Amino acid sequence: MERPFVPGLDARPAWERLAGLPAPPGHASAAAVASLGDGCVVAGSTSARGAGYHMWVLRLDGELRPARGAPEWRGVRGHARAVAVLSDSGWVVAGEEEAAPDRFRGSLVSFAPDAAERWRLAPGPAGVNGLTAVVAVADGAVVAGGVRDGAGWLLRVDGEGAAEWDRELPELASVTGLAALGDGGVVAVGNGGDGVPRAVRVGAGGAPAWSRPLRPRGTGELAAVAAAPDGAALAAGRLRSESTPDGALWVVRVDADGGVEWERTYPGRAIEAGYGVAVLPSGLVAVAGDSAEDFFDRAARVWLLSAAGEQAGGWMSDVARERHARAVAAAPDGGVLVAGSTTLPEPGTTAAWVVRLSGEGSVLREATFGGA
Repeated sequence: MERPFVPGLDARPAWERLAGLPAPPGHASAAAVASLGDGCVVAGSTSARGAGYHMWVLRLDGELRPARGAPEWRGVRGHARAVAVLSDSGWVVAGEEEAAPDRFRGSLVSFAPDAAERWRLAPGPAGVNGLTAVVAVADGAVVAGGVRDGAGWLLRVDGEGAAEWDRELPELASVTGLAALGDGGVVAVGNGGDGVPRAVRVGAGGAPAWSRPLRPRGTGELAAVAAAPDGAALAAGRLRSESTPDGALWVVRVDADGGVEWERTYPGRAIEAGYGVAVLPSGLVAVAGDSAEDFFDRAARVWLLSAAGEQAGGWMSDVARERHARAVAAAPDGGVLVAGSTTLPEPGTTAAWVVRLSGEGSVLREATFGGA
C-alpha cells in the first residue's frame, strides 16, 4: 500500500519567504521539532551557496502546513539546534550565531504564541561556542546547554530573558542533550574530554547533584536525553563494539540518583545511531535516527521501545530512504513527529523534512522544505 504524502512547503515561493535566500543549490535541514497544540514548531538552518547558513523557525498545523497567523521567521547567520515549548504555548529556540567569520556564540530567541519575537540573547564569547539543547522549566524559564571554551555549558534564563545562573560542566566536552525534571532541575548528557559518555544532574538553582560516567562495553556517544515520569532519564546515541564496529543504536536508562538501570543496543544494519529520544504519554520510548548499509543505502528510522527497553510490543519503522532523522517529539494523538533532512535530486543539495507517524508507525503526513 502506498503511504500518503503531503507536499507541504515544497513550493519554491514559500521557501523564499521562509529563508529570504534562494532555494537550491544549497542546503536546508531541520534540527528540532516540538509538539504544539495539534501541530508543531520546527527549527533548523538553511544556506545558499556563498550566502552562509541562517536559522529558521516555522510553526506548522496538524497537516504540516504553515499555521495561520504564525509567520515564518528567519534569524541571524548561524544554526538553530533545539526548540522548547513554554507553558503559555510560546517557544524558545537555541543554537549558535556567527558573530564573526568562523566565530560563533550562543543564541536564544523567545517567541510568543502568535510567533512574535519576545526577546533575543547571544550569551557567551565568540569562538567555537554555541547551544545545542534547551528545555522549559518552571515559571516560563528555560535551561539551555552546549559548549563554551571547550567545556560543557548550562545557563538558566527567566521568562523575561534575564540570565539567572550560568554554569560550566568541565566533565563534559559539550552538552549534547537536556531533559527537564519535575523539581526544576535538569539532566545533561554528553561525552567527556576522555571520550567517556556521562550524565550530569543539576538542581533548579544550578548546583550539581551528581555526575556519572556511563562506561559501555565499547565506545559510546550520547546525542539526546528525555525524562521519564518517575524522574529517570533515557539517553540515546551510538555504540561501537567488536560486534558493531561502525555503530549500533544505544539506549541507556539512568535512575533519579544516577544509577544505570539498564542499557541496550539494537544491532541492525551496518551503521545505526539515535539522534533524538522522547518519552510518550503511554510510557513507551521513541528514538529517531539513521540506519545505513553503506553510504548509498540510507534510511531514517524510528524505534518504539517499552519502558524496559524491549522492542516487543513496540515497532521499528524505516520511515523513508535518503532521509536523515535528527529529532523526535510526542504528537498529541499518541504518535510521533520526526524532523531532519532529505537528499534532493540535484547533487550536493538537501531539504528540511518533517513527518508525522501514527502510534502504529505508519506515515500520516510528510512535508519537505526547500525543494525546487
